[in-house]
Amino acid sequence: MRTEMSVLALGNFILLKEEQPEWPEGKGEGLENEDVTKPETSQSEPLEDDLRRAFHKEFLPIANSLKSQGAIRIDTQYRKVPSLWVPHRPLKPAARTFETPKDLDSDPLDPTKFVNAMLSYWEPGPATEAIRPLLVKLVALGLKHPPVNVLEEEVSESVYVMF
Repeated sequence: MRTEMSVLALGNFILLKEEQPEWPEGKGEGLENEDVTKPETSQSEPLEDDLRRAFHKEFLPIANSLKSQGAIRIDTQYRKVPSLWVPHRPLKPAARTFETPKDLDSDPLDPTKFVNAMLSYWEPGPATEAIRPLLVKLVALGLKHPPVNVLEEEVSESVYVMF
């Protein structure tokens, strides 16, 4: 409640900040070093516009389609319903767990190869395949709109206190 988070996924629960009871302490009270400030945005407006457009025109229709097919379940209320989470299966060979595929760390980065390498770690299925083209587009947008400045600042004490 003392952070900038508005949603917290915790196990089978999704906690929405606005639905929680009033918190007795103000934001940052009790932190050893109160240096929490509103982060400066380093993203350009064109990137925000592109992301907003992709969210509304591409992501929401994909999510609604997958939800109507029963391929994903999005619910803000806890209910005892089957989950799409699957038991962890170690990657084979075990070294794959710790090695970064070259397509995730290449220069120049190819968005399609990057997404294919990333999705090789995901559980195959309709949701993975439906989101693949959008992920390629999002990676390409990230390359088209690189960060204005690179964050080279130290992590504040208050961040350590939160964890």
